[in-house]
Amino acid sequence: MTEPLGQAAVLTSNNLAKGSANMRQAFAHWLGQLAAVISLVACLGLAAHAEEEPLGSDERKHASEPNSPSSGYDRRVKSLLDAHKMKYTITGSGDFEVWLEVAYGRTQHAAIRSGTVRFRSLETREVLSPAYRVSGGLPGEMANMFLELNSAVKVGAFTLTGEAVFYCTRVDANADWDTLYDVLLITVLTADDMEKQLTRRDKL
Repeated sequence: MTEPLGQAAVLTSNNLAKGSANMRQAFAHWLGQLAAVISLVACLGLAAHAEEEPLGSDERKHASEPNSPSSGYDRRVKSLLDAHKMKYTITGSGDFEVWLEVAYGRTQHAAIRSGTVRFRSLETREVLSPAYRVSGGLPGEMANMFLELNSAVKVGAFTLTGEAVFYCTRVDANADWDTLYDVLLITVLTADDMEKQLTRRDKL
């Protein structure tokens, strides 16, 4: 469903405790099947040492982006999306929002950041997709589950931003289309799979 972020049902602590072990095992197995897709970007972990900026700090994001015109979006991303006829919208902060169709008629929303971060010779941007809508704070058991799942993923991590848990990856800011699309694909597949396991819905 191509609609805004919705209100997902919050799992009880008891149900989460009973199902988390099976969920982690199934999720790790699923990620193993995607190893070929993400092999091109497995070395991007060094970007974690870059000087991070707070989400929503548009001025800092655009200052860190050497190819950001006054319009606020990165032409490198736009040219790739246009060349491959992928539909998108540009947000007020210059990010690219896309919807991808995934398995069994499901769809998943994702964002490609225009802002980038640098560390020495590295320049990376975030690709992120919502996986779970938080209501009234993230329960401790669920927070621990996401932390444990992060140790099993090949690239990226689950992060809590505002009122949602996102699956967030990083890609080279000058990546070609194949690399950007592979990172985008694993981001939306991972986020959608987690949404399906936790809520059985397709709102994100």
